Amino acid sequence: MPQVGSTCYASDGAALSAIASGEVGKVVPAGAVVYVVDAAPSGASSIAYTLTPADGSASGVSSTVALTLQPCNLLDWSDGLELGWGVGGVWILAAVVMGLRKAAE
Repeated sequence: MPQVGSTCYASDGAALSAIASGEVGKVVPAGAVVYVVDAAPSGASSIAYTLTPADGSASGVSSTVALTLQPCNLLDWSDGLELGWGVGGVWILAAVVMGLRKAAE
């Protein structure tokens, strides 16, 4: 499962679509020309970008960029369970230490 931002996706295609949809419609100045970005997934691990001049002239720019998607690293319920047992263990240990100190007095 790949991750884009703070969301994990079920497939690489869904993750690439999310990345591409975040780029569509952006305005990019390049020297004296201003381009409007269009992006769409292209293949299993790349996005095709098309830059169209905002003034409507025909000289656009196209490029395909290969991406390496990040695996999902978000916490899930098993991570929470593991952390919960750790915190619970610390509380139990603190209670035992306090009990031993009271018994030693």
